[in-house]
Amino acid sequence: MATEPISLAAASPLIAKLVAAFANSIKNQAARTKQKIELVFKKGFTGYISENVNRFSFVKTIISSSTPISLLSIYVNLHLAHPNASLRDDDFLDQISKYKNVLFCATAGAGKSMLMRYLYLRFLEVQTDRLPIFIELRDLNQPKYADKLLHEYIRSKIQEYIEGFSDQQVHWALKTGKFILFLDGFDEIDHDKRKQRESEINDLSARYSHLWTFVSSRPAETFSSWEKFFVFRVQPFTKKQVELLISKISYDAEIKALFNKKLAEGLYETHKEFLTNPLLTIMMLITLEQFAEVPAKVHLFYEYAFEALFGRHDVTKGGFQRKRHTTLALDDFKRLFAYFCMITYIQEAYIFSASKVLEIIQQSISSSQIDVDKVGFCSDLTESTCMLVMDGLDYTFSHRSFQEYFAAYFLSRVKVDEFSRAIPQLIQRGVFDNVLTMVSEMNREKFEEVWALPTLNKLCDRVKGLDANKNWIAYATALLGGKPNFAPGAHVVHAKRGGAIQRRFMIIFDHDSTQGEAELSESRIALYSIYGIFDQIHGLLKNEKIKDNEILDGIENGTLFKNDPRFEALRNSKADNKAKHAIRIPLNENDSKVLRDSHFGLFILIESEILPKIRAEFEYRVMQRNRGLESIFSTRSRPKSKRKSQQA
Repeated sequence: MATEPISLAAASPLIAKLVAAFANSIKNQAARTKQKIELVFKKGFTGYISENVNRFSFVKTIISSSTPISLLSIYVNLHLAHPNASLRDDDFLDQISKYKNVLFCATAGAGKSMLMRYLYLRFLEVQTDRLPIFIELRDLNQPKYADKLLHEYIRSKIQEYIEGFSDQQVHWALKTGKFILFLDGFDEIDHDKRKQRESEINDLSARYSHLWTFVSSRPAETFSSWEKFFVFRVQPFTKKQVELLISKISYDAEIKALFNKKLAEGLYETHKEFLTNPLLTIMMLITLEQFAEVPAKVHLFYEYAFEALFGRHDVTKGGFQRKRHTTLALDDFKRLFAYFCMITYIQEAYIFSASKVLEIIQQSISSSQIDVDKVGFCSDLTESTCMLVMDGLDYTFSHRSFQEYFAAYFLSRVKVDEFSRAIPQLIQRGVFDNVLTMVSEMNREKFEEVWALPTLNKLCDRVKGLDANKNWIAYATALLGGKPNFAPGAHVVHAKRGGAIQRRFMIIFDHDSTQGEAELSESRIALYSIYGIFDQIHGLLKNEKIKDNEILDGIENGTLFKNDPRFEALRNSKADNKAKHAIRIPLNENDSKVLRDSHFGLFILIESEILPKIRAEFEYRVMQRNRGLESIFSTRSRPKSKRKSQQA
């Protein structure tokens, strides 16, 4: 793997081909006019690529927030896995034409953005036919871009280098495959805009068959319906990858040696949850500088890492101690930053102008009543603790997971009384961040008493008196709310078993949000994710014979629902995947028997068995805690004579 930033010369063949292709696409032009157009395109594409290479070749990390470093100098090649394939990132480039549309999924800190930048830079080197367009999707949250479609955003960016670049030219490039889109951070799009952008991305991939699109995001259930996309998961770091990353980082040699010593003694095996993640690996290196122990929980890990950053010396400059711009004690600094993170988290803001960041700091100061100079605090966030970094003229978080940790810190430690009011807003984010999970760890008692147990009670109340074994659709409809629909096109193709591809169809419930059905359904998903209930059910499903294949075949050949007009559209579209994708067939309770052995039906049957048991476990824990508190705070009345003697 190359370690030096790529030169513009490497992109020269690509630029030459693009100039010729775009110039030739303009018809009925004189030779002299064509030469002028070619010069405009050459200058424009050269400037566009040069600017983006300079931008994406360098990164700032939590240990180098003030100094950009070459991405290639610290990048560790990643492994990518699809149910039917496992590839190294470089090998993926060799097979790129096989996949065309790819969704890279990974949790926070696993290296998604680094991967996207690496592939972008390598793609400029290894091919000469397509112009890579790199878009950080969080930019679309800005007011000036919020109402722009993706192709309009692309046009506006290219127009900065090629005046007059038109929508027609953008559409021509998309249609002929002259562009390849790198869309980084789908999970950073404002949650109320995600469905719109999701539809837009899928429409582009369906409309332009020669367009290649790469998207990165944290995992989400909705990705199973991205019909044109292969979903690749970034694989956890191996021990060798951890060792390679540590060797590449510019850091104190003694601390790195201590880290490697602990690795040799079994640190990777005992703390695999952390060390399989690149960001957490670097944070563990930082914590070793000041703390001998390695915490066992993620939220403690962030706490240790922040405290290490707050008090550490600059290990890249011989242990130089940076002087902070404020004199805030650690606890006040954390509280004030927690206000900042909660405000920005609620606003779904990740990038700020200089004036905006000071405005939010001032709001945090007023809300917390912590007296400090806002300019000095801003400087400490960038220079002393590396929580914020400069990205051009704007500020952004060194990593969004720190914003999430301090938002959780705010709810569980600073303003616990706001817990109930904030939970619905956290649930709206779905599975795209870790705030709700960290809150559940940081204040488990409050979390379970105020939200988790009441949510389980609501779910159980909904299905009271219903027997899933008699009619699982009736049970599921009561549990999930809304109206059930058979969705044959929103399927997942699983790994081959016994030589046959296992198809899956979905049952989708349309909710009326005014009745609170969607909110309870989202609460169920959040609760099950946090406590591993989905994993528990899927583990039990492995023992069941799932018959989605047989059911789909039966419907398509007419042996199931033979005279039912609802399923005619599916039978007529069995060779047309695009038409099948749009089909939604309303179900009723009479369909329960036929669909009982489907993946979804068996899932509901298992859930109906374990849901009461889970609620009983939570009730017992909450009851025992309350009894314990009562025993702590209750006092026995003392003899009056003794109290009098004490008063005397």
